[in-house]
Amino acid sequence: MGTTSVVLEGLLAALKVVGGTLVDHTYLFLGAGEAVTGIAELIALEMSKQTGSPIEECRPKIWLMDSKGLIVASRIDSLWAFKKPWAHEHEPVATLLEAVQSLKPTVLIGTLGKGCMYTPTYRSYR
Repeated sequence: MGTTSVVLEGLLAALKVVGGTLVDHTYLFLGAGEAVTGIAELIALEMSKQTGSPIEECRPKIWLMDSKGLIVASRIDSLWAFKKPWAHEHEPVATLLEAVQSLKPTVLIGTLGKGCMYTPTYRSYR
């Protein structure tokens, strides 16, 4: 739970600088392993706590990508159980750039050790 809480605390600290609340943002994780879903769950849980909304209503603000693309509802039958709560209604998206262009996340969290995924295109995307 250490890394998970550190990510949440980092987001909360960043919000003090940029303003707003967790719910005001859309999150995209590059990576969708069990540790990532734990981080996403803690963020959704904190959103739920802040708003009084059920956690199920907070999860759609959080998107995950794995090696096959965006975690979407049309993939539900092929997903591991820990990924299923993050399968939202959306057309399939294969690349990070397509996901960023489509979802327009305000928070991008990279959880892969694969550095080649982060090119100048992503660093300069607005």
